[in-house]
Amino acid sequence: MPFTDNSYVRRSTDASLGFDVAANSVIQSKVTMAPSEEGWEYFSTGPLSNFYMTNKQDGDQITCEITSTDPTDDILTTYNELMFRISLAAGNSSSSDLVAQHYILDGEELVPQYKSRYGYLIAATFISLLACCSVLPAFHGFWRLDRSFSLSPIEIAKAFEAPLLRPSGTGYSDMPVDQLTDYYVGTKEVQYITVTKTYGKYIRRRQKKFAVPEVA
Repeated sequence: MPFTDNSYVRRSTDASLGFDVAANSVIQSKVTMAPSEEGWEYFSTGPLSNFYMTNKQDGDQITCEITSTDPTDDILTTYNELMFRISLAAGNSSSSDLVAQHYILDGEELVPQYKSRYGYLIAATFISLLACCSVLPAFHGFWRLDRSFSLSPIEIAKAFEAPLLRPSGTGYSDMPVDQLTDYYVGTKEVQYITVTKTYGKYIRRRQKKFAVPEVA
């Protein structure tokens, strides 16, 4: 994807140019060597070759073998000194033209592009709706409950008669009324009503129980 970046950077083009010129004048060097009748002839440009090229000496005689020492440490030291001097000059400059640079960058970058596949969307939506509809039969008969229930973990555990949440004693079950009467009562006449017991001033226990009907 092609793009153009027009930016404004606080830099010094003149300082960079000056660093390049100063570094080349101090460090840049080239040596050309060729055999001659009297030994080796070499042609050099720049002062660096004269500082680091040496002839091997054998006693009082100088041989034709030419070697050079490693100039890396001196080159790095020169770079650090030049950049230090340039930074001082740029910081003390009162002209904004020396510390401003405009540039235009043209390039390309990879951008992810997404394409919708509606077939997969329809299939996923259908499966989600099917899963929702498969849960609906579990709510059948909710209107016969005597109070409002939620889907909290405690309510669900009580619905499956978890032993930890099951009330103590007999006659407690989530079976329908007709099955409860056949199982616990038999042929005795009873009423399946809500019984409320008060414990103290604020605690009330409300339960469904079998009770013998009161005859008026």
